[in-house]
Amino acid sequence: MALGARVPFEDAILPLLDEELDRVIAAAKERGKIPGVHCADGMQAARRAEQGFTFITAATDVSSLRADMALQLGNARSVGIDLGRAY
Repeated sequence: MALGARVPFEDAILPLLDEELDRVIAAAKERGKIPGVHCADGMQAARRAEQGFTFITAATDVSSLRADMALQLGNARSVGIDLGRAY
């Protein structure tokens, strides 16, 4: 499955999740708190910002490390470093 691809069950649970998160937002605002949520990626973060969250993470440590590792390996390959050799 491609990174960022939708998981099949998401379509079934997303309306329920949205409903519960609306309750979280309302409860936070009622108590004078900032509603926050952790998101796995920028697409989720944008959705939650539209929903009313104001403190949002837009990635996980694992996804950030994976993306940077891919970038760094690509950079290394572009200058001809042999990454297949074991040292």
